[in-house]
Amino acid sequence: MKVGIYFPGSLPESGGAYTYEYELLCSFLSLLHESHHEFCILSNINVTNVVSDFSRYNISNVIIPRNSLVALIFKKILFRYVGATSSLNKVIADNDIEVLLSLIPITEPVDCPYITPLWDLQHRLQPWFPEVSENGLWSKRENHYSVTLRRAMTIVTGTLESQSEISSFYGIPKERIKVLPMPTPDYCISTQQRRNRGNIKQFNINGSYLFYPAQFWAHKNHVNCIRALKILRHKYEIPLSLVFVGSDKGNLPYVTDFISEQGLNTYVHILGFLSRDDIISLYQNAFALIFPTFFGPDNLPPLEAFALGCPVVASNVLGADEQFGNAALLFNPSDPDEIAKAIATLFHNPTLRTELIDRGYQRAVKWTGKDYMRAILSILDEFENIRISWKT
Repeated sequence: MKVGIYFPGSLPESGGAYTYEYELLCSFLSLLHESHHEFCILSNINVTNVVSDFSRYNISNVIIPRNSLVALIFKKILFRYVGATSSLNKVIADNDIEVLLSLIPITEPVDCPYITPLWDLQHRLQPWFPEVSENGLWSKRENHYSVTLRRAMTIVTGTLESQSEISSFYGIPKERIKVLPMPTPDYCISTQQRRNRGNIKQFNINGSYLFYPAQFWAHKNHVNCIRALKILRHKYEIPLSLVFVGSDKGNLPYVTDFISEQGLNTYVHILGFLSRDDIISLYQNAFALIFPTFFGPDNLPPLEAFALGCPVVASNVLGADEQFGNAALLFNPSDPDEIAKAIATLFHNPTLRTELIDRGYQRAVKWTGKDYMRAILSILDEFENIRISWKT
């Protein structure tokens, strides 16, 4: 079959989406020789700009033209009734693509069978968060998923919990929803990176700290993280500080004001968007990753922490036990006292901290980008016997 690999080309500032998309592309390219299918990368960018040795792979890269303003308006008006109207659909037709594999949740339905990942349906589960509800976002998400998920040949998600949610909310047979755990990024697993402890003196962080890499959305729950820090310092007399990294998505001013109100400016470091090397150093030198998000279950930072020798204390969201197993301490993200208690338990029990680091690394190397993409190639192989039953 001729398979199109949809690689939109997210910017690094998009956080986990960029890491996930890039990891899967590199893993796929390394496995090209294992598949008999013909592949073509469909992208909004020139892939040679992000994959330095791309020319050595025997695969073409078709750049998707930008939609005109008229086409975008037309698409928005008729989206639910006529399906895809964008340049992506035209590129698929022009290049005789038989199946499309999207490396991130697909942005629109297309006129060929397609495989798409799905990370969460939090607009259904927690519609009160502004990032999934304000300015018509709830309806936009619902309209989008009600078409793209039902139309998909295969939906790939990370946990049985997510599979059940997709099937329940949209009436999709579970047989069309494949459970493949979110893979650990290769750059975190590599031996060379694990030896690179880096230098965090440039950030003027004194003593031990909790690390939280997350964009400043409301659901990331920075505020309860700060509340827990105050409890740790006052009730438990544990001298930890907090380090936040990530881009502002509208909630940063509220977070900074709250830090000041709590009198914790000295103990909370907001470093903004950083390079990958700096983030690796911050993981490797942290006392622990604190991960109090309300959204899940598929989350990337705990997997990065596992691979980089950083113990994880995280939200007990639905499906978290599937993703983390016994490699993390879990807490109720709405309860700052419980968050603080979990961290205090880790602080006073060095043996437990060592055990979590060991368990985390075992979890990290258990499922990688190559494992994930091999499973995707198997899905394509299974579909091939169906696809030959009709002409393009």
